[in-house]
Amino acid sequence: MKTVVINIFLALTIIVTSASDINYYIRAGDHFMKRGEYDDALKNYRTAEKLSPNNPDVMWRIGAALNRIAESINSGIIDTLRKANDYLTKAISTDKKIPMAHTELARNLLLIIAKAGKTNDMAMWSRAKEELNFAQSIDSNNAENLLVMGLWNRCVSKISLLKRMPYDLGDASQDNALKYIIAANELDPKNPEYKYELIKQYIIAEKVHKAQKVSEELKSLPPSPKKNFYLKKARELISSLKNKTAEEP
Repeated sequence: MKTVVINIFLALTIIVTSASDINYYIRAGDHFMKRGEYDDALKNYRTAEKLSPNNPDVMWRIGAALNRIAESINSGIIDTLRKANDYLTKAISTDKKIPMAHTELARNLLLIIAKAGKTNDMAMWSRAKEELNFAQSIDSNNAENLLVMGLWNRCVSKISLLKRMPYDLGDASQDNALKYIIAANELDPKNPEYKYELIKQYIIAEKVHKAQKVSEELKSLPPSPKKNFYLKKARELISSLKNKTAEEP
């Protein structure tokens, strides 16, 4: 009887320790994701995966990290996005009620469309919208979902209405894009990516002064690799806009 009790105690200790380790690596990965250090984030998520191979909370995070890595590399982009897609799909099939898994899958589809030149693939645009709608039905105040919804509207509204209508995508608009991206910034005002996308959307809406104001807000955010990356992109965007204005008669 004593041996049985000891064995049960050891088993429980291993389970608790393992769960604690998984949470540690998830938190570490989340820290690096927030800073824009995606390779380090992925390393921590991979370690968590070894401890819990079928954990949907780990799988969608790996997919998210791979999405971001795919945006920053020059080769192997589609392969990386496909791997991300596999992880996100597995996470959803394991637990359908994780809003971030659906949001990241939608982002993944948008990236595949852009990187593989599938702009006219209405079925993929429709699938991305389904994922975003489902995520929103679970959590309507998810900043990441609102951002990707904004990006979806930005891209789809550029496609001919005649092509969109049969897929029930006629409601996409630049106004909706701005609305969703503003909402994302309101929920997470310190996210450099959200600031950059708002700058870009204000420029599309020809609200240059507002874009410049958000650029100053981006500049004032705490230092991080993520901030540096998007601040550089924002400066290039505004600089090209100034050059274009100067060239106009």
